[in-house]
Amino acid sequence: MDKNVLIVHYNPRDLEQRSAWAAELGLTARTAHNCDEALNAISETEFRIALIDPLLPGISGFSLAEKIAASSPRTTVLLASALYKRMQFVAHPGASNLRMVHLDKPLDENSFKALMAREHVADENTGQKAEHAKGQKPESSQPFDLRDLLELDPELDQLLN
Repeated sequence: MDKNVLIVHYNPRDLEQRSAWAAELGLTARTAHNCDEALNAISETEFRIALIDPLLPGISGFSLAEKIAASSPRTTVLLASALYKRMQFVAHPGASNLRMVHLDKPLDENSFKALMAREHVADENTGQKAEHAKGQKPESSQPFDLRDLLELDPELDQLLN
């Protein structure tokens, strides 16, 4: 578990890029394109971190994150979105290992590596998850409209249509 990271995203290029960056940090990355692949990975391997895009085809990344948080309490589950400040998500009250993080698009290598290193070190050194949002709501949390997301991410629009 120590260095295993699960990366779940609908875009194959993003998966490949994030996996390569994780490897540069000495982490072992496993990738999944959708919720089914991610749940299969979780059933086979313990992960230190699961980095999930909330906008997956089929079952949403939100539902996946809650399932992983409940079934794998030692895994830090990060719902990573460029739209974090516009999204409203309330995690299951018992899911202290689940939180939202903002990652700018296009995701740059330094932001990704800083997030992975911070989460990995926080778990390793303190045995606690860094900055968990247990019972907290994001400062700018607002409901969002899917049409706004499709305007910001044309690849998602193509995937859904």
